[in-house]
Parts: sequence; structure tokens; C-alpha cells
Amino acid sequence: MLHFSRTKHSLPGFTLIEIAIVMCIMGVLSGLGLPLLNQYIKQKRAQMSEDHLEKVMHSLATFVVIHKRLPCPADPAASPSEKGIEQESCSYKKAFRGIIPYRSLGIPEKIAKDGYHNWMTYAVNLDLTSLELKHLSTPDDTVPPTAVFCEVKKGDNELNVKNSDHVSVVDSSSDIIAFVLISHGQSGKQPSISGPDKTNNATSDQTFIDKPISLSKEDYFDDVVKWVTRDNLMAFYGRTPCHREKTAS
Repeated sequence: MLHFSRTKHSLPGFTLIEIAIVMCIMGVLSGLGLPLLNQYIKQKRAQMSEDHLEKVMHSLATFVVIHKRLPCPADPAASPSEKGIEQESCSYKKAFRGIIPYRSLGIPEKIAKDGYHNWMTYAVNLDLTSLELKHLSTPDDTVPPTAVFCEVKKGDNELNVKNSDHVSVVDSSSDIIAFVLISHGQSGKQPSISGPDKTNNATSDQTFIDKPISLSKEDYFDDVVKWVTRDNLMAFYGRTPCHREKTAS
């Protein structure tokens, strides 16, 4: 009778101690990596917000060059068929603020939202949305100033932006703020964690605060505020300065 012997081979494996050591190492690496990942995500979202704000500013300048006026804000509560379309007669309704009228500007909906996928605020000087505006600058002496975008003066519809010391950032006697754009940050418009300046930006119609980010409980502020004067809008974004230097004849 033949007998077959079986040779036992010991397979390499991990002991409980070795597994525990590996788990500890993985835990340490995860603890180091997650904060870095979270920081990277925050930076990407902040950069996306900045990029979207810049694209909107260029789109608004293009709208002015074509239509000789700024668009009205869009109603955030509008029906799906009207969402993103500028409100009619915003001057009559005193609708200073709303969301970006992305459909009227011809830009994607996602550009009207920040890196946190929240709607950005668009507030505008209502005098610059008037349908009576037919010219960018005065073509001749027969055209009334009320028909010229670059001739609009300070009035009741003026927007006011203040710094961290609550001092106005623009001398409105020489120029006026055309519009204000706001990304309300990761926290959005949540009043429960907002400082007084952040709350102001979420509720005020004509006065806004532009200051560095603050994460303190007493003065929580993570808004990104962009504003531009009428003259700078035309010079830097529209590339059609309101006041051109006269050339020698």
C-alpha cells in the first residue's frame, strides 16, 4: 500500500500586534492628511468664488457696452421660467438687490453661484439701470445728461460700501459705485453665526461692509465683497473710459 505524505508549509501572516501597529500608522497618516485635504478644498472653493465674481464683473461691463445701462437684479424667488432674468422696472420697485441675472447676461447658472453653490448677491445703483439711458458718453450738446450712462450723478439710489472702520471707500462726489457683488461664504446667510457686519450684508439694500475675513464668534465674517465704481467699470472692464482725454487738433 502506498502512502502519500503531505508537507505542511507555514504561510506568512500578520500577528495582532503587527496589525495594531499598521492601524496606528494609518490613523496617524489620516490625522495628518485630512486637515490638509480640508484646507485644499476650502482654497479651491474660495478660488472658484473669486473666478465667478470676476466673470460676472466682465459680463456686466459687456452688458453696459451693448445696452448702455446695467441690468436689474433677478428675483431669487422667481418661478423656474423667470429665474435668472432681470426684474422689470427695478427702479420703480426699489429692488436694489437680488441674485445675478445670469440669463440676461448670457452666462451659465453655476457662474451666478459661488464655490459653495450658494447664490451670490447682486446690488445695483438703480439710476444706472434706467431705460432712458441711451448713450455711454455724451455724443453732443443736444443729448440730455439723463440719457448718458457716464453722466449719472449721486442721488437717492447711491450704493455705499464701508471698510472695517465703517468709513466709506469711495468719494461719491467724483464717482459712484455701480454695483456690489457678494459671495456670502461657506456659512451663506445664516444669521445664527453671523457677526453684525455679515448680517448687514445679508439684509441691507444700499450699504455694505467690505473687510477681511474674521472667524471670531463675536464678529464672524466670511463674505467676499466685490464692488466697482461706474468710471472704473467702463475703463477697466468695459475698456471704454467715461472720460477720454481730448486730443490736440
